[in-house]
Amino acid sequence: MLEPFRFFVAGDWRLDLPPGGLTDLPGALAPVVREAARNAVKAAIDAALAAKVDFSLLAGDVVDPQQAGAGDLTFVVDQFKR
Repeated sequence: MLEPFRFFVAGDWRLDLPPGGLTDLPGALAPVVREAARNAVKAAIDAALAAKVDFSLLAGDVVDPQQAGAGDLTFVVDQFKR
């Protein structure tokens, strides 16, 4: 008999792009929207860790290293390390 397992699947984070094409946000709102995407990623990984998943699959368009800044790349690496 096979043992059950838990897994986490995510993709299309596109942390290098503004959400939903929101490119012209007022100055004070832009960092809030940018942090919201990171907070969503953190919450998803927190949930996977809390569920003690057996494996994770992160599929496509997580972040484009050609378009992303160093902060985006560091954030992704830090989340993968968790």
